[in-house]
Amino acid sequence: MLRTTCLVVDANGIRLATAVVGALVAACLTSRRSSASKEAMLRSIAEDPRALDEAPLEVKRDKQIVLEAVRRHGDALRYSDLKDDTEVVLAAVERNGFALKYAAPELKNDKAFVLRAVERSALSLKYTALNSDKDVVLAAVRCAGFALKYAAPELKRDVDVVLAAAKQTAWALEYADPALRKDLCRLDLPHTRS
Repeated sequence: MLRTTCLVVDANGIRLATAVVGALVAACLTSRRSSASKEAMLRSIAEDPRALDEAPLEVKRDKQIVLEAVRRHGDALRYSDLKDDTEVVLAAVERNGFALKYAAPELKNDKAFVLRAVERSALSLKYTALNSDKDVVLAAVRCAGFALKYAAPELKRDVDVVLAAAKQTAWALEYADPALRKDLCRLDLPHTRS
């Protein structure tokens, strides 16, 4: 029987509690097609996405369950067997941009897909090799200027990229190439003033 230990806070302070996850997994296994067991697994995963890690392979491949898990906890993608499913990965990224870390390599290197991902969460830029692609970086910094932090060094020196980031938020200049930042500040543009 699998057990998960977690901290529970109540009126008396912090208490250590042990939840039995194995019973839910067993229920799902014994009546695979039963909507009741599927609902029980969904409830378990909603409470703790790590339950997906302890679930049988058929559950990790069940798109409905995995979608529900990643919509609640984007990083639940790490426990799924659907890391190459665009709908699942985009749902995970929408909840937590860093979830792109767990996506299949072919998705992380697909420009069309990465553009969709950074439009949902600019943080996704951190986990793609396409952080040196100007179109991808522009899409990210237009959503969230601070994504400039994850751009390749040559794009931190690119005036178009840095200005797009600064237009979104002046704080993005912190991640620009120091020489370019100095030049832009000398120009005293409205979106580069502190």
